[in-house]
Amino acid sequence: MTLEGRIREMWNDFRTLSAAVSVQQGINAKRAYIESRQSMIDDMIVDAIKNASPLEAFALLDGVKSLVGRELLLRNRTSPDGHTDIVFHGVHPKDVSYLIASDPGTCAISFYQSPDHDFWALMTYIDNGKIKAETILIASNDTGHEVYRQLVSLSRSQLWRIPAETEKTVVPLLFLFGNELIPRLERMREECRIILIPHKWLHLLPLHLMMARYGDTVVFLDLVASAVTYASSITCFEWGGKPRFRPFKNGQAEQSHLPKPDLKVLLACVDVDNLGAGAQMEIDNYTHTLYDSPEKRDIVTDASSIPIDMSPYLIFIWSSHGRSDPTSWKNSALQFGDRAFTAMNIIEEWNLSNALVGILSACETGVDYSIDGALDEYSGLDMALHIAGASSVLSTMWRVEDRLAAFVACSLFEGALQGHRPSEFLRLIRYMLITGRWYDMIEKNYSQDKVDISLPADKRARRMRNLEGWLSIPKDAFAHISSWGVFRCFGRW
Repeated sequence: MTLEGRIREMWNDFRTLSAAVSVQQGINAKRAYIESRQSMIDDMIVDAIKNASPLEAFALLDGVKSLVGRELLLRNRTSPDGHTDIVFHGVHPKDVSYLIASDPGTCAISFYQSPDHDFWALMTYIDNGKIKAETILIASNDTGHEVYRQLVSLSRSQLWRIPAETEKTVVPLLFLFGNELIPRLERMREECRIILIPHKWLHLLPLHLMMARYGDTVVFLDLVASAVTYASSITCFEWGGKPRFRPFKNGQAEQSHLPKPDLKVLLACVDVDNLGAGAQMEIDNYTHTLYDSPEKRDIVTDASSIPIDMSPYLIFIWSSHGRSDPTSWKNSALQFGDRAFTAMNIIEEWNLSNALVGILSACETGVDYSIDGALDEYSGLDMALHIAGASSVLSTMWRVEDRLAAFVACSLFEGALQGHRPSEFLRLIRYMLITGRWYDMIEKNYSQDKVDISLPADKRARRMRNLEGWLSIPKDAFAHISSWGVFRCFGRW
């Protein structure tokens, strides 16, 4: 069979696979169906990477990424009383080209780990007005097996719970990937916005912290990208920003909502009874930011007051404890007091259809410790919020100190109010944490607010106490990579 014939046969096989997954009843049945054909999928992907064009290989790989999560996301974008027979048959190269070409600053990097533990990156971008794609071998043979062993070790050590120890493993891996990818990104003529699409065990790595060494100089990904976000597939990235739809009429779907003037700005759920000093700092900050518009915010501090309908809110913030087992929708959960909200609860019950951004400042809301060796099916809490309707989700890849979580959540909230894209503003926050400029900014605000007679006395006194709390933290408290690197953006920019 000719190469062209083999590629055509692979497309047909992937379309058949996707259609079969779509008609399976229930999440477990869908997962079981994919798992029963995983060997076939792996063989075809390896064949595509080695023999097809880079763009075709990228599209074929993307067609089988997170099939179940993609199915849930697509169905959740349709009205329950409308047609829900959407069947996604895989991304065609022309679809990838259209998505990238519609935003020339976009660069999508899809990762793949073969059954033999070869690690690949497939990079697609626009160069001089033309679609470009590269297939990059990151590690193979003994190096590939060593990368796999390191990832297994990380899954057992739970990443940065012991920063000094796990840093010995994590940083060399970030250099391994960064040394291959960052020089290629630097050759692009403008700063790009990067979509990272991990695969299997690579969900463990904070790939947004990739770095490259040039002599004695270390260059982080943040220096060559204006924004970095994660996605489980190109389709989930593209559809994640779309609203829900009304039932089909004359073969066309109609948008079920337009921006409403009565939408509230903020729903913040802060578990003050089980978090430290950062919880009250967070509440004080939200109160101060919107003190002129209390009707535009709801701040919830006990689980019984969490609203059933979350659709009126533009920004959703959740500050509590969390646990992550993203291979199981039922075992990943956000804890609030004595109540647990599983990823399955979020997908089935929460309606975040108007949320431009969801901020999960709970611990471990975007990390995959329990890796499923058979499936590439990312099922994290951030993905659950994305399926529930949130366009962008900020999550944490390991445990986070509560005052740091509060600072990042508050900063992202204020950035969102100013119209900044979450992923771009997160890059600025990381810079502030590394350099200590976060402290300088709070010190400046303290000096200005102290003499601001336009603030009512009680509000100014509360604001002063809040800022003094931040200033009691050492300036370099968050300068280590295990602190400033914990947050990531998932979904849209």
